[in-house]
Amino acid sequence: MLGTNLNGITKICLNCNTEFNDNTKSHNASYCSSRCGTAYRNSKKFEGKQEGYDYIKCPECFQKVAEVTILHAKIHGFNSIVDMANHFGVKNLKCEKIIEGMKGENNPGYQHGGKLSPWSKNNPNLSEEDLKVNYRAAEQARKGKRPNEIQSWLDKGYSEKEAKAKVSERQTTFSLDICIEKYGEEGGKKRWEERQKVWMDTLGKLPEEEKLRINKSKLSNGYSISKAEIEICEYLIEHDIVVETQFFIKGTSRGYFYDIKYNNKIIEYFGDFWHHNPELYEEDWVNPISKLNSREKQAYDEERISVAKNNGYEILIIWERDYKKNPTEVLEKCLNFLKL
Repeated sequence: MLGTNLNGITKICLNCNTEFNDNTKSHNASYCSSRCGTAYRNSKKFEGKQEGYDYIKCPECFQKVAEVTILHAKIHGFNSIVDMANHFGVKNLKCEKIIEGMKGENNPGYQHGGKLSPWSKNNPNLSEEDLKVNYRAAEQARKGKRPNEIQSWLDKGYSEKEAKAKVSERQTTFSLDICIEKYGEEGGKKRWEERQKVWMDTLGKLPEEEKLRINKSKLSNGYSISKAEIEICEYLIEHDIVVETQFFIKGTSRGYFYDIKYNNKIIEYFGDFWHHNPELYEEDWVNPISKLNSREKQAYDEERISVAKNNGYEILIIWERDYKKNPTEVLEKCLNFLKL
C-alpha cells in the first residue's frame, strides 16, 4: 500500500508490480485488473509443476494456463483458438495433461464418425439442405471477422489505414527469421521445419492448379518470400540475372538468411513493420509480436549485415515504404546494383 486519496487507496499490483487505485468499498483489491488476478493465481497454482505437461504459457501474454480458452484468445484479438494457434505457428494451445485426458475413449466425441458434427453427412439428424444452411451460416458468421480481413479491424474502431496495417501484420507473422528471433537458431529452425512439413503435406492434397498458384510465392530453396521479393526476383530474371533466395551465411556465433543473392551481392528487403522503419517507428517502439524495441532490432539487423560484409558481400537494403512509393525506381536500382 502506497497511500490514500479521495478516490481510494494507491496500491502495487501483486502480479505486474504497477501502481493502481483501489476504489472498492472494502479496499481489499490486490490486482490492477481481473486479468492480473487470474495470471497471479495461475502462477501460484502451477508452482513446482512441469511446463508443457501441466501448463503452457500463452504465446501472447506469457500467462501460465492449462489451456488457452476462446475467451483468452478473444482478449488478444483472435476470433478463435485455431486462429491464435495458426498466428503463432503452434500445433495446439493445450498442455499435454489435458491432451492425454482427451485421447481415445476419454474424448467426448470418441469414434462418433461425424455423427455429432453440424457439417457432416454422417449426422443422422441433418438433411443435405440442413448442411448447406449450416455451411452458409458458418461462413456468414466468419465473414469480416477474421484477423486477416480489413473489416474485422474497422469494426473494432480502427481507421482504414490502421486496419490495413493490422492485416499486413497478420499476414507476415511466420517466417524463418521470425522463428529464429523468437526461439533461437536451433529451436527456430525446428519450428520452421515442422510448419513447412505441415504445409507440404497440405499442398500434396491440393489440385495441380492450386499448387501452381501457391508455388508462385516459393523460389529457389522452397522458403516463403514476400510478394515484393517475388516481383524483384521476376524483374531481375527478365533481365537475365538469375538470383538465389534465402541464402544462408554462417557467422561466428550464429548464421543468418538473406533475401536475394547474386554473385557477391545481396539485396535485403526490409518490411517496415518487422524491421522497425526509423521513418515510421520511434526508438522505444516495441514490436508486439517479436517483443523487440527498435534499438534491439536495429542491432540485430546491423549484426546480420556485418556478417555478410565480413564474408565479402556487398549489401543493398530496400525498404518496403520506398518500394511501394516507387516500385519502378527501386527495381531499376536493384538491377543496377547487381550489374555493377
